[in-house]
Amino acid sequence: MAKFTVGQLVKVREGLKGGTDIGDTYFSEQMEQFCGQEFTIEDVCDNNYHLQGQDWTFSEEMLEDAIPLVPSRVLEVGQIHRMEIYVERIILNDPATIMFYKTAIYNTTSGVFSEWSETKKVVAKANKSIGDQFTEQKGVDVVLLKAYRKEIERLLRKA
Repeated sequence: MAKFTVGQLVKVREGLKGGTDIGDTYFSEQMEQFCGQEFTIEDVCDNNYHLQGQDWTFSEEMLEDAIPLVPSRVLEVGQIHRMEIYVERIILNDPATIMFYKTAIYNTTSGVFSEWSETKKVVAKANKSIGDQFTEQKGVDVVLLKAYRKEIERLLRKA
């Protein structure tokens, strides 16, 4: 089965020496000029390839995937973003759990804690009509997760 397909962008490998067999296909001196160049595969025949605009036949061993270079940069931020939730109180009232909490606010330049936010509230409720069972631990776990989700969504909206 052929490694490359019709329409795929490939690159002729660099450093190939003309006048040698590469795989089962002869690589001539005239073909050396194509080393490092990218072509689109026009036809595949018996694991040999015909490239667009070329009359030569290339073997699988002569070609490689043409992967476009994506420029990347590394940013040194020097700060770890923290999200802290201070739980003021939790009210357990079967089937609902209500949590009141505050989030930590950090100085944007120094990253040092500056103050707590205003009190916020989340509610989790067991839906007994579909068979949910209320337990205190599940209620506490769910309201805490909902508080984190609420704060994460708020931060994502700001981004």
